[in-house]
Amino acid sequence: MRKVLQVIVPTVVLVLGLPAGASATAREDDRYLGMMRSASGHSGYAQTKVWDTGTDGRDYAVYGRIYDRDRHSGHCGWVRARFHFRKGGSAWSPARWTCASAYKGFLFEAGRDVKGADLKICIYQPKRRATSYCRTESIYFHGLTR
Repeated sequence: MRKVLQVIVPTVVLVLGLPAGASATAREDDRYLGMMRSASGHSGYAQTKVWDTGTDGRDYAVYGRIYDRDRHSGHCGWVRARFHFRKGGSAWSPARWTCASAYKGFLFEAGRDVKGADLKICIYQPKRRATSYCRTESIYFHGLTR
């Protein structure tokens, strides 16, 4: 099942930059998109807190914190973003993951004009290099066709 986060893009947005080191300390212009969990069907899960810069364009970024909430050793929290570009095509960011009980910050920057993004969160097993129990959230901008 895929949820859709609807985003209203303001007419004029000035983005000055992201928090240093993707510490997930939201600036005033940034928007908190909420909590996201990996799919059910497993005793543990991965969880994220997600923010974005609130603009569609070159400066667009998604950032937050990834948490490992799985008690099985060898199971980790994993997150990745896919950006959909205005001129066509898409690109995946490098994945970020943690196996620690403490959170790990992540920052995914588009670098080109975007019209939307997908954020994928999974349980990751590093020994097998496999993901499972994945869930994807989509971020769409009003007024732009996908």
